[in-house]
Amino acid sequence: MLRYYMTPETREALIAESNRIIAARAAAKAAKKLASTLHGDLHGYSGWDLWGSMPYAPQESSAAPKYQGLMSFIAAHPAR
Repeated sequence: MLRYYMTPETREALIAESNRIIAARAAAKAAKKLASTLHGDLHGYSGWDLWGSMPYAPQESSAAPKYQGLMSFIAAHPAR
C-alpha cells in the first residue's frame, strides 16, 4: 500500500476548502430558511381559510394584503 504524506501547505489548503464548503452549505441553509419564512407558508385554501401570506409564489405583493401587513409590521419594528 502506498502511503500518502500531506505537506503542511496541502493540509492548510484542504482545511481552507473544507471550511469554505461548510460555510457555503450553512449560507444556503440560512437562505432556504429565510425564503421558507417569507414564502414557505404558501399554501392553498384549506377547509377553513387561506393560511399563508401569499396564495401563490409569483403573486404580486400589491395583491396580497397579508403579505403587505407583514412587511409593514417588519418595517415598523426593526430588529435590535
